[in-house]
Amino acid sequence: MPRGTLIPGTVFEKRHIVLHGAATTLALEPPYWRLLENLARRGGSDWRSVVLALLSAQPKGFKSRAGFLRLAVVKLALGALDPELHGEMFPVP
Repeated sequence: MPRGTLIPGTVFEKRHIVLHGAATTLALEPPYWRLLENLARRGGSDWRSVVLALLSAQPKGFKSRAGFLRLAVVKLALGALDPELHGEMFPVP
């Protein structure tokens, strides 16, 4: 599985996706990418599909894609332990 590119001088890893027909880059810390990969594997998918599903549910007032993904990943990881914790902010992919 190809990994993203670490951004020199930072702790971020960047990966590229096509969102609404336009290429875009997302930069997250490596642990968030690992969690997205694990969530995708559990669902029989890939990280891009999970990211696109999550971003499609991003509220309009939430400006930062990376910030929203961090919050979504944490909520999904907690939800894997307690199903009562997810669902209000975004659907589970």
